[in-house]
Amino acid sequence: MAGYLITLSDEQSLENCIRTGTYSTILNSPRFDSWGGNHEGTFADYLSMNENDLVFFFIKRKIYGCGKLKSINGDCKFLNYQNADQ
Repeated sequence: MAGYLITLSDEQSLENCIRTGTYSTILNSPRFDSWGGNHEGTFADYLSMNENDLVFFFIKRKIYGCGKLKSINGDCKFLNYQNADQ
């Protein structure tokens, strides 16, 4: 079982994650048509996530709670738009 520390900007973001049961990362656009290390690291983290892995929410130097990833229709991660992983 793995654990992931998710940094949020404020408590409102945390409330939104709790209310919707979802989280996604905001990434800047790749420069010069190539992914940077931050893009590759984020996608590698997402691809390695599995059901029952733990997630911790980090806001302003504090960790808020602990959650578990839940599988829906056989997976715990989904694209936020069609072909987002292309």
